[in-house]
Amino acid sequence: MYATSLVLLGVLVHLGLRLRSRALALHRRASYEHVIAGISTRLIDTQPHDIDRQINRALAELAELVHADRAYLVVSGEPNQLNMWCGRGITFPPSWPDRALTMVARLDPTGEGIVHIPSVGRLPSGADKDALVAAGLDGWACVSNMGKGGVSAVLGFLRAPAGRHHRSDRTRLIAHGSRRRRQRRAAGTPSSRNVPV
Repeated sequence: MYATSLVLLGVLVHLGLRLRSRALALHRRASYEHVIAGISTRLIDTQPHDIDRQINRALAELAELVHADRAYLVVSGEPNQLNMWCGRGITFPPSWPDRALTMVARLDPTGEGIVHIPSVGRLPSGADKDALVAAGLDGWACVSNMGKGGVSAVLGFLRAPAGRHHRSDRTRLIAHGSRRRRQRRAAGTPSSRNVPV
């Protein structure tokens, strides 16, 4: 009887954890969809002279959502069209967003055009790793659009190595958010933290 009770308790705990995991995943997805819907609505109503400002604002919102330090949109052309956003105290290395077009092709994206490198340090040694390290990256995620002549556009998100972050208002806000998440966990309230790049 005692063993049966323990097995039932284990099953209930397991089901509870799975339910919580699914609830958090749905919450993250709803957060993504809410931000993307807001961006879409703003871009639809944007005047042509204001489009770059709105794209940069959208990049900032998306970067915050995926916990990236830098975000960019590169559309190939002569010259390439660039829109970029950086967190406070962080900059892009010289010519990086332009190089993203060639790096995507070299790194063999998925069929959907996605490249995801959670840790540049864990890549095998070689020219690709050297190029990403030289660009000052710790992690990289991007979605590309392949045209007839190769990569025609890249929407990318970068994470700088931890040692390159500067103590700033953003860092203090992240520390404050971490404390609040720990407090929520202790109280049993779900956190809205999203999956990092």
